[in-house]
Amino acid sequence: MRILDLETGETTVLTTESDNLPDWSWDGKLILFTRKTSPTNFDVCTIKPDGSALKILTSSGANDGHAVWTYDGRVLYSSGMYGFREEAALYDDTFQPYGQIFSMKADGSDKKMLTDSQWEDSMPLFLTQDVLSR
Repeated sequence: MRILDLETGETTVLTTESDNLPDWSWDGKLILFTRKTSPTNFDVCTIKPDGSALKILTSSGANDGHAVWTYDGRVLYSSGMYGFREEAALYDDTFQPYGQIFSMKADGSDKKMLTDSQWEDSMPLFLTQDVLSR
């Protein structure tokens, strides 16, 4: 993962791992992203823009990822920690358990499941009410 300074053209290397889907915090102090932590697992992480203070926020043993910030500094993410839901595995030729949407604090605490369906609820998106009411 890298940061490109558009004014100077300078590139800063933050990580050299299999990292993707970065999202800057509203105050610019942290970058939220997904990291491949083993051959079969992904986790949600944060890092400071200078490359310090890497923190892995999830460790469910399932794929956790697609994380985004909310306006109040919480994190929304998708997790397969509860595996296949209902009969979905019987009729869908999928490669991963169906994910549910979770929220947590920026330090990885206070995890809460927000959805509970047989379908894969992935790639959460947070929009403020003023955007939705336009």
